[in-house]
Formats: sequence, structure tokens, C-alpha cells
Amino acid sequence: MIKSVILIWKECFLMFKRYPRILSPFFVVLVTNILILYILYLIPQKPISYLLAPPVRVFWGEKFLHYPFNLFLLPKLFYYANILSTSLIGVLMTALAIGMIKESYLGYIPTIGKNLFLSLRKYFTLLMVWIVILVLSETLTRIFRSIEYRNHSLFISYLINSIGIFIQLFFIYTMPAIVVEDRKFFSGLKENFSFLKNVFLTTFTFILLPTLFYFPLLGFNKLLPSMIERFFPEVIIIFILASIFISTIIDILITTASTLIFLKKRVNF
Repeated sequence: MIKSVILIWKECFLMFKRYPRILSPFFVVLVTNILILYILYLIPQKPISYLLAPPVRVFWGEKFLHYPFNLFLLPKLFYYANILSTSLIGVLMTALAIGMIKESYLGYIPTIGKNLFLSLRKYFTLLMVWIVILVLSETLTRIFRSIEYRNHSLFISYLINSIGIFIQLFFIYTMPAIVVEDRKFFSGLKENFSFLKNVFLTTFTFILLPTLFYFPLLGFNKLLPSMIERFFPEVIIIFILASIFISTIIDILITTASTLIFLKKRVNF
């Protein structure tokens, strides 16, 4: 099982080497997230404060517009901003990457313009899929957080941080079905579940392995309060940046592998 997953990833890396532009959608998401973090960091300063300081003042209070409390609020603000950016940009970039992987798999040079146009045409269908994943992830996260309050353990923290990724397991082939086969929302879901039941273990394996990257990050998160006291509050920014880069790596591995498996085992061209 692991051997087949490694072979898929090997094919992914060969594809990246041949057509580096396939990574461009993920790079756009990475840069967008870094830019968002930078803007949120500048909230106490003009001219950003004119636009974003009032909501912070209303929902969290004046003190969170001043150092170091503004840094303590950064993870929560970034979380909300990331949801917005993913719905507007991330969904499109995922579809763009899937389209480019499809062209590469078929032996064509991946194109950005054509696949971006097709992604825009399918945007609302793809957005519906993403909303379903988000709602389920949020619901399960709330449940596990209530458990974490009573039982503080690294394992539960790992589950909470991995819920969104594992929810993808049950919907992971929906976007490839929509982009590659031009399916509608419900047809894409049906195709996803039909395909998933035949490759469940392989899919579970290539989703599980990248999430192991979260373990060092979770350890960092547990030590974050003591590190802030010992060093400086700016370690919060380091933590968020690390999470951005790790999430990007996981997204690259999972999106590419799932698209290739879908193309290899289901679609006939």
C-alpha cells in the first residue's frame, strides 16, 4: 500500500520537474496567505488601521490593537481571513492545479489561462463542495475541542488540527470529478463515493502520511506560551508562517496524488 503511494508521489515529483508551472497555483495560495498575515500584523498601524482596527475594537477590545496583545490575536484573525481567502482564491487555485495536472498526464504542456477560465466556470459548484467540507470540519472540531477541555493530550490536539484534512478523505475525488469530467455538484459527489470505495486504503494512506508533518508543529504549539515568556511574542508569527508552509506542502501532495489516482483508475480518454 505504502509502496503504491510512494510510486504515485514519485510520479508527482517527476511531473513537477518536467512542468514546474503546475506548482504555480499552490505558490499563489502561499503568497496570498503570507500577504494576509502581513496585513493583519499591520492592523495597529496606519493606513491599515482605518479599515481593520474598528472591527477588532468592537469584537475583541482596544487592548488588542496594541503590542503585544495584537500578536496574541493574530492566530484567530488569520484563521478567519484564511477561510475567506480559501473560498475566493484557494478553491480556484485547486481547480486550476487539477486542470494542469490533467493536461500534463495526457502529455500536453499545462496551460494557466485555459484552465483558469474553466475553473471560473465551475467555481460555484466547487465552492459548494468546499462549504460542505468546511461545515463538517467545523462541527467535528467543536466536538473534539469540548473533549480537549477535559483531557489535554497531544493526540487530541493532533486530531483537531487534522480534522479538515481527514474530512477531505471522504470528498477528495469530488473536485477532480467536477474538473476532469465536467460533472455537476451531486453527480460529482456520487462519482466521488463510487470511486473512493475502490481505493479507500490507498487514499487513506496518502492522506495520513503528509499529516505527520503536523507533529513538529503541534509540539511547537504546546511550547508556544513558554517560548513567548522566555523569548518574545513574535514567535507567534513564526508559528503561523510554519503552519502556512506545512499546509502548502500537504496541499500539494494530497491534491496532486488524488488527481493522478483519479486519472489513472477511473477516467478513460
